[in-house]
Amino acid sequence: MRAAAQALGFALVGFARLHRLDDRAPFVTRWLDEGRAAEMDWLARDPERRFDPRQLDPRLRSVISLAYPYPAPAAPTIDWQAELRGASRPTP
Repeated sequence: MRAAAQALGFALVGFARLHRLDDRAPFVTRWLDEGRAAEMDWLARDPERRFDPRQLDPRLRSVISLAYPYPAPAAPTIDWQAELRGASRPTP
């Protein structure tokens, strides 16, 4: 699996065993109750699946994570010292 992923250009390949995340359930539940999911309503659906991905299929045993390198965006061409400004962000 690692060799196949690297042959496809992935820079990193990682594996993790699946297990139930009981210790994270109170945090996630509180986080959702506080409305921190914003418009991501799907996070609150079927919470059991969030705490134990094996609910999708009991045959699942691990997760494979891949990292793919991509070029960073080009730096802005403005003269930062002359402009004296940073990136703008919308105000809430």
